[in-house]
Amino acid sequence: MAAPQRRAGQRRQFCTVCDYAGTARLPGSQGSSLRPVIENPGAFWRSEQFIEYHGNHGRGTPIRTVVADADGGHFKYIHNFGDKDELYDLLADPQEKYSLVGSNQHQVIRSDLRGRLAQWMRKTGDHLQIE
Repeated sequence: MAAPQRRAGQRRQFCTVCDYAGTARLPGSQGSSLRPVIENPGAFWRSEQFIEYHGNHGRGTPIRTVVADADGGHFKYIHNFGDKDELYDLLADPQEKYSLVGSNQHQVIRSDLRGRLAQWMRKTGDHLQIE
């Protein structure tokens, strides 16, 4: 089984460019530089990434997502407000064709990722919350 690729969001990419350029980030910007990981591949790397989608100018449903290592795999849990949640095994199903949200054998992973997502949403002051 191949190791999952490390993922980095746009905030981290921006912070990395600023770090290498020796310039300050914009006030209030979030994220951290990838420089420690680039220069030392064995350095600590977080095992989860969070994603927010607020709909398409009010025409879509808000979504919150966590992509994380769990139970020896690499999974993506999507909480669709007002619709059915989704869960994907990104190693076995990188195209995200088959949701595992209803699979009995994946309920522990679903619960774990849902809990991580809910905690992150509270921590960041998200105006939406998972029940």
